[in-house]
Amino acid sequence: MKGAVVAVLDSTPSSRDLLAGLLASRGWKVQVYQTAGRFFDALLESVPRAAFISTTLRGMDGREVIRVLRSNPETRGMALLAYADGGGRRDEVISGFEAGADEYLETPFDAELIAARLESLLRTRLAAIPADVMELGTVRMDMDSRVCTVSGKAVKLTRLEFDLLGHLMRHRGRVLTRGALLSTVWGAAGSGTRTVDKHVEAVRRKVPPLSKSLETVVNVGYLLR
Repeated sequence: MKGAVVAVLDSTPSSRDLLAGLLASRGWKVQVYQTAGRFFDALLESVPRAAFISTTLRGMDGREVIRVLRSNPETRGMALLAYADGGGRRDEVISGFEAGADEYLETPFDAELIAARLESLLRTRLAAIPADVMELGTVRMDMDSRVCTVSGKAVKLTRLEFDLLGHLMRHRGRVLTRGALLSTVWGAAGSGTRTVDKHVEAVRRKVPPLSKSLETVVNVGYLLR
C-alpha cells in the first residue's frame, strides 16, 4: 500500500505539516490542502486513496466534507480519517463517525498508530472492491456489466476499446507489446499492429484521465501506469 496518494486537509499549518511529514516519512505520497475548496477542485483531476481531514477547518466543517465525499460515487470508497486539533470532545467524535469517517484520530499524533490504521483501512477498502470491478483514479470499469465511467459518467466505448482498456487496467504497470495485445484482445496475432495504435488513441480521447498515464513504449507497445 505504501506509495499510494494520501491527502491531508487542515487549515492549521502546524498540525497539517506535522501529519504530512509523518506520512511522507513512511512512504506515502502526500497532497496537502488548507481549504475544502482547493481539495474539492483537486478531486476533479484525481482521487487519492485516503484523506486525513481536520474537523476544525476554516470555512467548512470537516464533517461536512466527509459527508460530501461519502455521497459521491467517485469518492465514497476513500479511506477517511478525521481528527481535531487538541483532541475532540465525545460528541465531536461521535458526529465524525456519523458523517462517515472510518477513524477518528487522537492528537498529538502517534506515528506508528497512524501508519497501522491507514494500512488496515486500505487493505479493507481494496478487499471490498468486487473482482470484476477495476478502478484507477476517477475511471471505473465494471467488467461484468461492461460499463466504463469517468467521474460517475458513462463513457461510450466500442467492444474492442472496452476490451483493450480492460486488459491494460488488469495488467497495469506492465509493458504490453502490440503483438500480445492483438493476440489477446483481437484474437488475431497476424493482423497489422496499426490497429492497436488507433484503438489506443481512441481510448485516450474518450477517457481523458488516462491520456497521460497510458504511455507509448517506443518500438514495443504500451504501458498503463
